[in-house]
Amino acid sequence: MKHTAGFTLIELLVGLGISVILTAYAFPNFITARHRSRAQVSMTRIERALAVARQYAIEGNEQVTVCGVDKDKKCDNQSLHDVVVFVDTNDNKTPDKGELILADQGLDAPDYLKLQASLGRNYIRFDTDGSAQEAGSFIYCNAHYPSFAARITISMAGRFYRGRDSNSDGVVEDAQGHAIRC
Repeated sequence: MKHTAGFTLIELLVGLGISVILTAYAFPNFITARHRSRAQVSMTRIERALAVARQYAIEGNEQVTVCGVDKDKKCDNQSLHDVVVFVDTNDNKTPDKGELILADQGLDAPDYLKLQASLGRNYIRFDTDGSAQEAGSFIYCNAHYPSFAARITISMAGRFYRGRDSNSDGVVEDAQGHAIRC
């Protein structure tokens, strides 16, 4: 009898069983890592847009508006698809055709992002001295992964910072010290 190179059925089944077990173990970790990355990337893009807005307002000596936009490119404070930085020449707080768009940051998490600006506004404006006319927060919140909640707060001075987990429970707190709830 000739011996041919290859695997026996038992060896193939054992190998397949091991790969199924490893995949079942790794898949939830992959999903978790993907959601964590989505939150971090979205918040970094928002920070970048805010930095562009503030810098251009100071250097260009023009008021600059930042707003989160929905899928139709209208300023909104819920379900943000992008963050747009623009010079609002007609003062309607919406990026219009012909206005200078300084940045258009796509966000990978429209169902989890919202803007809470002062007086219920859906925009933040930066003045020529770098201060903001509205204070507010961009909030990322995924109800399935509350420990990935994130917040960027914009002060009236025009400075912005990320929210922190001040009590080490794994969840970022809002300005009043309460955990962000989705």
